[in-house]
Amino acid sequence: MKPGIAPVDGASADTPGPWHTPCCYWFWHSVPDRAQIEEQVARIAHAGFGSFQIQARRSFPMRDYLSERYFAAYRLAVQTAKMHGLIVGIYDEYNWQTGSAGGRVALGGERFRERHLFWAVGTAPTAGRSLELRIDGIESPTKHFGEPGMSWHYDDGEVRWSGWELAMVVAGGGDHAADVSARAQISEATEAGVVVRVDTTDLPSGTTLTVFAAATCATSRVINYLDPGAAQEFLAVGYQPYADHLTEHFGDTIRYVFFDQPHANFYTWPQLTGRLRSSIPTSTAWWNLLRQVAGDELPAMMRSLIAGDSEAAQRLRTAFLAHHGEWTRNNFLGRLRGWTAQHGLQLTGHEVLGHVGTWALGGAFADWDLRVNFGLDYFAVDAYRDRTAVDAESGGSQLSAKLGDSVARWNGRSGTILEQYYGAPPGAEPFSGHWGLTPAELRRSTIRNHLLGMRQLVFHGFYQTDGANGPAQVLANPRFDFPPGINYEPWFDRYHRSFAHEAGRLSAFLDAARPVRPVAVLYPLATLLADGLESEAGRHTGQWCERLFRAGIGYDLVPEEALPTLARDYRALVLPTARRFSTLAAADEIAAFARSGGLVHATGRSAAIPVPGVTRTRSVPDRSRIADWAADLTAEDAPVAKPMRADDDACIWIGRTGDGSWRVALFNDSPDEVVIEFALPTPTRVRRWDMARGRIDTPTDSAVSTGRLRISLARDELFAAELLPAEAERDARLDTLTLPPSVRLSESRHVVLDDNWFLDTGSGRRPVDVSSGWERQGWADFAGTGVYYSTVVLGEDAEHSARLELPGVQCTAAVSVNGVAIGDSYTTPYIFDLPAGLLCQGRNDIEIEVSNTAANRYYAGTAFHREPEPSGLTGAPRLTLTRPDI
Repeated sequence: MKPGIAPVDGASADTPGPWHTPCCYWFWHSVPDRAQIEEQVARIAHAGFGSFQIQARRSFPMRDYLSERYFAAYRLAVQTAKMHGLIVGIYDEYNWQTGSAGGRVALGGERFRERHLFWAVGTAPTAGRSLELRIDGIESPTKHFGEPGMSWHYDDGEVRWSGWELAMVVAGGGDHAADVSARAQISEATEAGVVVRVDTTDLPSGTTLTVFAAATCATSRVINYLDPGAAQEFLAVGYQPYADHLTEHFGDTIRYVFFDQPHANFYTWPQLTGRLRSSIPTSTAWWNLLRQVAGDELPAMMRSLIAGDSEAAQRLRTAFLAHHGEWTRNNFLGRLRGWTAQHGLQLTGHEVLGHVGTWALGGAFADWDLRVNFGLDYFAVDAYRDRTAVDAESGGSQLSAKLGDSVARWNGRSGTILEQYYGAPPGAEPFSGHWGLTPAELRRSTIRNHLLGMRQLVFHGFYQTDGANGPAQVLANPRFDFPPGINYEPWFDRYHRSFAHEAGRLSAFLDAARPVRPVAVLYPLATLLADGLESEAGRHTGQWCERLFRAGIGYDLVPEEALPTLARDYRALVLPTARRFSTLAAADEIAAFARSGGLVHATGRSAAIPVPGVTRTRSVPDRSRIADWAADLTAEDAPVAKPMRADDDACIWIGRTGDGSWRVALFNDSPDEVVIEFALPTPTRVRRWDMARGRIDTPTDSAVSTGRLRISLARDELFAAELLPAEAERDARLDTLTLPPSVRLSESRHVVLDDNWFLDTGSGRRPVDVSSGWERQGWADFAGTGVYYSTVVLGEDAEHSARLELPGVQCTAAVSVNGVAIGDSYTTPYIFDLPAGLLCQGRNDIEIEVSNTAANRYYAGTAFHREPEPSGLTGAPRLTLTRPDI
C-alpha cells in the first residue's frame, strides 16, 4: 500500500467539505433559461449538496449539446454555483459512454467510429476444395434501450458495417495453430456481414478453421477507443469547447472532469463461439503492434480466444487481453489525463464495472465480456485518475465502494467517489428506475457505502423536469430515464438536507483515520483474464469480500504487484481461485509472506497452489469460520469489535488517527436490534459523535474501567465515536459524561389512537383508517404530503410525561401537537417526546404530516409497476403517558 494518504482539503466532521458532502448529476433535458438555472441551483445548495455535474440526457436535443446556447446556460449555472459556495465537475459526455461528444467525433470521418473483430469457426470438408464461413446477424446491446437508444448510438437508428478486412485465418489450435490467411479471401461483404472463402485443398478433413474479420460500424457514433486519432478528436470537439468558454472558472468553481463508462459496444452474432462472449474492439495501429509483440505465437494466441485450457492457451489468452487493455488505457485515458492536467483540472470517472449491484465480480452486464473493456485492470485504470470513482446500482449491499477504496489506496489515495443510480425493482422494466426511493433507504445504502470506502456520493440525479404525461418510454421520457429525479420526490425539500449533512459529517469523520485492515484479498486479474468475470474466481472474490465485511474484519483488495511488500501492511492473504499469476515470482512471494508469519487462505482451484503454510478449502468459508480464522489478526493495541450474534448484519469500521487515537463507526444494517461488543485498550474514554446533529454527544463511560463496551443498535442506528486515552489532556468539550440518573417509570398508560382520524391530501379532510396505507383507501395515485388530523381527550394524566410513537410510517413523518411543532423523522424509530406541559386536560389536537414517494403518481397507468406502493400511516399511533417516580 502506498504512503501519503491524508484527509482531503483539511475537512473534518465539524466542517465537511465539498468532497465529502453529496454531489448530484443535474440532468438537463433542454437548455434551461435563467430563472430555471437560478431556482434549481439554489435548491441544490439548500438540499445540502456540495457540488453538481451537468449531464445532458437522452431527451436533450443532440443538436444543442455543446452549442453556444448550451455554454451560455452552462456559464450562468457555474456563476450561480459560485454564489452558493458550490463546486462543479464537468461531466464529459452527452447521456453517457464517454468518447463520442454527442456524435461530434464521428462527424470527423468513418475512421473514428468503432471497429471490431468478429470470428466464425468451421471445419475443412471431407469433399470439396473450399469452405465458406459467414459472419452476419450482428446485434448491438443498445437494442435493449429501444428506439431512443438506437437513435442515440447510431445514425438513423440502424447498425451498418463497412470496410470489411480479413484479419487472420487460423488452422488447428494449440501447438498446431497455423496462419493460413493466404488461403482465404472475402467473397461477399455487405452492410450486414461478410462471407470468407477458405481454400481447403490439401488440408486434412476435419481441420478446425477460425476466421477473424474486422469491420467498422459505419453508422455508430461510438468511437474507436483504440485509435489515437479518435481520442484526439474527442478532446478537440468534446473537451476543448469547455476550455474555450469556461477557462476562467477552471481550478476555482470548476474543479474536475468526470468520465463515464467509455467503451465500444459489445456485439454478438449467431456464429459467436469460444472463450469471449462479445466482439473485440480493434484498430489498425493496435493490430499491427500486436503482430510485432506476438510474432510467431499470434495464430495460437488468436485461437486461444476461442478454445483451450492448457497452460499455453491460458498464457496466450491472458497476454492478448492484457495487451489490449494496456493499449486502450494508454490511448484513451492517457490522453484525457494529459488534457486535464494541462488545464489545471483533476480527472475522475469510472469504467464499466461488472459488479454493480452485486458482490460477485461478474454479477452484472451478463451479456458483455468486460475483458475487452480496459482489460479489467481496475488498479491500472485508477493510475490515470486524480480521484477514484465507481458506480453502484440500487441500494443493496455490493462491492463497488470497497473495490474503489482499495484501488485508491493502492495508488496513494483513499476513499472513492460513488455514482449511485437505481435500476427497477425485480420484475419491472429494467430502466424505469425507482421512484419509490425513500430517504431511509437512501441513508441506509449511503452509510453502508461510507463504511465500505465511499468518500462522496454522486446521486443520479437531480432533474430539470419530471418529464411528460405522454408515452411511458424509457430514456426518451425523462420520467422513465433511470429515476428517481430526487428533487421530484415529495420528501426531498424537507428531509434531504439533514440526510446530506449527516453523510458529509460521517465521511469527513472516517477520512481523518486510516482504517484497520489486516487482510489482503488478492484481485486475481490473471485468472480473470483467462477465465472471465463469471468464473469461480469472480464468484469467490465477491464471497470473500462480502463475508469479511459482514464479519467486521477490515481488508483491502490488492493487485499482484502488492505481493512483494505484503508483510509491511497486512497479516493475512486471501487467494480467491487465483490459479494464474502474471509473473513467475508470485508463488515465491506468497511463500515468503507465509514464512514471515502471515496467514494465507486459498479457495477454489487456487487451493492447489504449491506453497507451504497455506490453508486450503474448496469453497469460501461462512462468515463465522472467517471470523474464527481472523480472530488474532488485529494488533494488540487496537480495539476489536464483533456482533454478539454471528449472523447479525452490522457494519463495523475501526480506524486510527495520526495522533494514535481510534475512531469507530457502527451501523445496524438489519431489521432487528443488534449488539456489538468491543474489547478496548484500557483505560479509554469514549467520545461519541452525533452525525445527524453535528455535535459531540454524551456516551456511557462503562468501558473506561472494564475494557469492555457493548453497544445496542436499533434498526438503522449509527454509532460513531472517538476512543481516547483516559490520561489525555481534557477540557470541557472532551469530558466523558455519564448518562442521567436512572428513572423508574410507574403508572404508565398507553392510549392507542386508532379511530377518529381524518386525512387531507389537498382537497379537504376525509375519514381514514390509520392501520392501512392511504393507497388502499381511495388515494392510490396520490404522491405528496398528506396531513392526518385527530383529537384525544385526556384527564388528569395529561400532566404526565408523554411520548407519541408511530409504529407504521411510509415514508416520513412530522408531528405537531396543539399547534406546536414537535419534530420530524425519515427513519426508524418514529418516536416523539412531547415537552412537559404541552398536553392539557380535555381536548388535544394531533397533526401528522406524512410524505410518501413519487412512485404512485409516476407509475400509475404504466406497465412498470402493477401495484401502488404503501403510503401514509400503516399502524395506529400510540400515546404513552407516564408519571415519573425518581
